[in-house]
Amino acid sequence: MRLATLALALAPAATLALAEPVAAQEAHDWTVDASHSSVLFKVKHMNVSWFFGRFIDFEGKIHFDPTEPAKNSVELDVKTQSVRTWSRDRDDHLKGPDFFNVAEFPLMTFRSKAVEKAGEDRFRVTGDFTLHGVTKEIAVEVEKTGEGTGLRGEPRIGFYTEFRIKRSDYGMTTYVAEGAVGDEVTVILSLEATR
Repeated sequence: MRLATLALALAPAATLALAEPVAAQEAHDWTVDASHSSVLFKVKHMNVSWFFGRFIDFEGKIHFDPTEPAKNSVELDVKTQSVRTWSRDRDDHLKGPDFFNVAEFPLMTFRSKAVEKAGEDRFRVTGDFTLHGVTKEIAVEVEKTGEGTGLRGEPRIGFYTEFRIKRSDYGMTTYVAEGAVGDEVTVILSLEATR
């Protein structure tokens, strides 16, 4: 009798354990869900404090193969006119020729060229980063942050990275010499994607 009672008590726990999401072992194509993703940047202001901004209009595609990382790829397009810093005047200045010059350079992009495993759920992604009409090869460390199922039963996956660039390398030099706005910019990507 006691064994039967114990078996009944353990049954719900066992069912829950089996129902927990398990990371897929198959390759899939994913589409970035911009409404649950973030494209941010931070830069020093007057060499005193970090200032943050974001872009709100972007799209991307990810091919993720958990068993063969070399087959992984990512493409990301960010519309520079969607820059937001919580100040309309500053946003307009950033969109102008002193900074992003969105009329001439409407997109900031990344196209991966190679991916290699760099640890548990970590990858080194090399690719072409284009900003302000200039393209340079960069390498970034990317973390797979999770995988599961959304409220409507759709598969979801998440990735995160931070990397630094010098904006002067991309021809964006306004206020660099004066030190009013830092040259080094940290780009922060937290991407959630669906399929």
